[in-house]
Amino acid sequence: MGDTGDHLEQWVGAGVLAPEAAEAIRAYERSRAPNRDTAPGGLEALLYLGIVVLSVGVFALLAQQWRDLESWARLLAIGVPTGLLLAAGAVMRLNDAPEMQRGSQAAWLAGTGLFAGTLGVLFNEYRLGFPEQDDRGRILTITTATFLVALALWALNESHAQLLAVAASGFALGQAVGNWPDEFSQTLAGMTVLTVGIVGLALIEWGAIKPVASGRLFFAVLAIAGPYEAGVGDGPLAFELLAGAFAAATIGYAVLRGSFSLLLIGVAAAFAILVSFIFEHFEERIGAPAALILSGGLLVAAVLLVARYRQTKARRVPG
Repeated sequence: MGDTGDHLEQWVGAGVLAPEAAEAIRAYERSRAPNRDTAPGGLEALLYLGIVVLSVGVFALLAQQWRDLESWARLLAIGVPTGLLLAAGAVMRLNDAPEMQRGSQAAWLAGTGLFAGTLGVLFNEYRLGFPEQDDRGRILTITTATFLVALALWALNESHAQLLAVAASGFALGQAVGNWPDEFSQTLAGMTVLTVGIVGLALIEWGAIKPVASGRLFFAVLAIAGPYEAGVGDGPLAFELLAGAFAAATIGYAVLRGSFSLLLIGVAAAFAILVSFIFEHFEERIGAPAALILSGGLLVAAVLLVARYRQTKARRVPG
């Protein structure tokens, strides 16, 4: 706050700013400054590195030694690290240090992913009542259980990482639902993903889901990705249009909530959907060069929209 402090002293000395106002500005700037106690440090970086190395080690072991391992060894190879990560996250939750709190979130996020893998190995090796050829039932059970575990961990720790796990497992659940018919149904998968996104956004606005900012981003992505998946390729045209409508709605939602990150999601999604739509439905009529020109124009328009939003928001900020 060096330059600001010097300016404040000059303004107070010149009589253009009251000392009380200057002190209020100093307090505000101090509140915005990074707190060394909460800033990531070397210990936290090592913790994240350990989680990554452990997770990669599990997959490397299974990939290299899968054929040589007995069923119980395969299960232990992934089940033990899963339990360790979940337990470590719980222990770190008991420590009030900010880096330990964030470490707990990372451990539970990785643990959620490994939990799905553990169930996959468990059902693959022991069936547990599922017919040998019933992959659909096993996949749906795995994704449903993982989604519920992600929800439970989020309920214990309302954090960005746990909310990301909920959204990711919700998307995976949508794919499992789409896989339930004899042939994969992208319409069913997309509509399930859309449902998760809409329900998530509704609960956020109702005040039932936190953190709000990241939750809006994650579930808005699902609300757009769902109808896009349902309509892309051989899917009905109406779903592609619905995806575009949700992208446009996300832009309006971002302006309403004053979220620049959400605006970027909406603009990027609208651009991707429009480009995909043009190449899928109009390339044969206007040709690839014309499609590229139109896509470039849309990209420029998107950049101008974002720039306009930032300029408007900057003007609203006092001082």
